[in-house]
Amino acid sequence: YAGGRVQQEIPPAILARVRALARRENVTVATVCLAVYQALLRSREPRRKMIVGIPAANRGRAELAAVVGYLVNILPLPGPPEPGRSLSEAVRLAETAVGDAYAYQAMPIEHVVATLSSGARTSGARSTVPIDTLFAAYRDVMRSEPRMHSLRLGPKPLLPVKDAEFAIMLTVAEEDDNGTAMFSYQTSAYSRADAAALAAEYVRLLDAATQYPDRPLASLAEPT
Repeated sequence: YAGGRVQQEIPPAILARVRALARRENVTVATVCLAVYQALLRSREPRRKMIVGIPAANRGRAELAAVVGYLVNILPLPGPPEPGRSLSEAVRLAETAVGDAYAYQAMPIEHVVATLSSGARTSGARSTVPIDTLFAAYRDVMRSEPRMHSLRLGPKPLLPVKDAEFAIMLTVAEEDDNGTAMFSYQTSAYSRADAAALAAEYVRLLDAATQYPDRPLASLAEPT
């Protein structure tokens, strides 16, 4: 699981268009970012079968309210949209997929991947259509300085990533009018230069797709 991390700033103008599209489609900003991430993966690896996971608090039951612990589960989503889809279409598909995933959030992603992998092996397609498990997360950064009685807490430093559970993981962070796309990666799957290029292409595609949300995403992605 040896890993690293790179990050790319999302300029305020791009973030403003992401928010505007989210309002237009009545979805969250996270859903727009997810749809572009899936489109980027499709343009990079058109023949590979991919499962993108998103985090869920997994505290939907009342009896868990007082439980102290880390109950987060990963919700598996269907593969990236077809190349002919526009961002507007991809966003609506992603919103439906996320809603369906939350309905079955008790199902571990490991079980889903194992089941799909078994089916691929049975059909003889495992060698030509490998299944990759990737990850995406979104967080809205706390805007006020946290306080604990007389103790004042400052911002956490960006610590280096030493290991990564997934081949590639995107985390989009939003703070006021600024955004950041962070890619953590396994060094066995990506070099730092590859991850940096992926982060730069993600922000570029986010820019292009939010300017032209009704154009096919494939026409906006850079060929690999």
